[in-house]
Amino acid sequence: MKTLLISSFLLWVGFVPIQAQDWMDDADFRTHYETLRALDPDQVLQAMPKARVSDNARNLLTGWAYYQKGNYGQAESFLNKVNREDKSMGKFIAYRAEELLKSTEVLKSFKVVDTPHFSIRVQPGRDEVLLFYLEDVLESAYEAYARFFQFQPSEKILVEIMPDHVVFSYASALTKSQIETTGTVALCVENRLAVISPRRVLMGYYWPDVLSHELVHYFLTKISRDHAPLWFQEGVAKYLEARWENPNAAAMDKHLENALAQGIAADRWITLEQMHPSFAALPTAELAQQAYAQVASMVDFLTRRKGPEIIRQIGQGLATEKEINVHLKRIMGLDYAAIEAEWKEWARNQNYQMFDTMAAHGVTLLDNDAKADELNTPELKNEEQKKHLNLGDLLLERQRYKAALIQYDKLVQDQAVWPRQIQLRVLRCLEQMDDPDRLLEVVQKQATDLENDPTMLKYKAKALAKLNRLPEADATLVRAIRLNPFDPNIQIQRREIAERLGRKEDILKINKVLELLSTAPAPPEKDSKS
Repeated sequence: MKTLLISSFLLWVGFVPIQAQDWMDDADFRTHYETLRALDPDQVLQAMPKARVSDNARNLLTGWAYYQKGNYGQAESFLNKVNREDKSMGKFIAYRAEELLKSTEVLKSFKVVDTPHFSIRVQPGRDEVLLFYLEDVLESAYEAYARFFQFQPSEKILVEIMPDHVVFSYASALTKSQIETTGTVALCVENRLAVISPRRVLMGYYWPDVLSHELVHYFLTKISRDHAPLWFQEGVAKYLEARWENPNAAAMDKHLENALAQGIAADRWITLEQMHPSFAALPTAELAQQAYAQVASMVDFLTRRKGPEIIRQIGQGLATEKEINVHLKRIMGLDYAAIEAEWKEWARNQNYQMFDTMAAHGVTLLDNDAKADELNTPELKNEEQKKHLNLGDLLLERQRYKAALIQYDKLVQDQAVWPRQIQLRVLRCLEQMDDPDRLLEVVQKQATDLENDPTMLKYKAKALAKLNRLPEADATLVRAIRLNPFDPNIQIQRREIAERLGRKEDILKINKVLELLSTAPAPPEKDSKS
């Protein structure tokens, strides 16, 4: 099954495919550029009237600052004045100006919904479903992290739901291949949290923790003035991403624990040099996952030595002293190299576990809306298996569910974990046979990543509801919605449970979601090769 890696903190310089030069070598321009990196567009706008830069650079910096504020009308006005043929810009800045303008052209038409601490932008249509859930999650996470970092931003935080990977790439400079390989579906970039809609990721993803991960990056960037090194940024974000809701959440999930356990067993470590310039640039999902595991474990190690407050102490200190070793020596009495050596020895003794079913995978991006529970032809070993599959599918089509199960059982009789497509067929049969006990048994035994699979959670909830375990069924569907709120069948199931439990507010909310899903126009289909 897949695991989401959420490589999410973008370092612009050196990450984009074109190297910086010219304007970037000018001290005055670079000062304003670094202020934008520190997510402080207001300071740039205040400085522009007297800034010692060319008119062309002034237009670019002004448009860039307005872009960071989410004022796309003003941003577009200034970015359109930028002469991108100006050779003195350098290729990196010309490239960035073009991407900002492309992004502005799309984002200016988004619907804007404000909450006490956020300005949420979403493309009109089906993605508006997320608006029924985002405020509660974002405001809860804000409260938790504002308290943790002892910091409150002076402005509302922009959150933008990108309708597909193409628009997301304008903000991230990531290719579709990089996104799919590393599972990068979200970024803290350009003074905003930018995420690909779960609607365009096969099986969705757990968007509450993904957004919270980016929010941690936002807070840490603000308090450190963007001086936190990559390993610390990603380690802190991974360590804290689930603690907005569960203060006692583990530093790593099973996927990361498995990756680190495998690395320790092989005495294989990802170096800081390999991690740069971004986790999203690592060539394989395995490397990206181990990198996350290492830095999350290292931050866990630091907090166990000096308490969680060490994160805030280092972050605040970096605002005035950029070198993290100064703060590590002050707090820990050791520099990074010595801490890394101690951490490795500590990690070897943590008894991190390997899990056979937790292999690293990225994500599958969708160019058009699709369902993760559609029946497709699985890869099979031999003609005998194909014969059982074809006969089973024929019987399933003819609603002879018990007979179909016999054929599917023969197909997987020597396999501990069945192929997902066979799981779906068996579950469909058991659902129609009204056998909730067996349905629940198969889901719990065969779904190798149940908590991140909305289809399997849907089947689990059906079984629990049939067994009259309604609170458990409802909690299961809440989890499914936090992965993929766009599946009307999940919403309908939850409404049925809400009706049985007498939860009138839930019923009203679900009805509004279903109305939107049924009436919102579908996004235009794209060529799957695009």
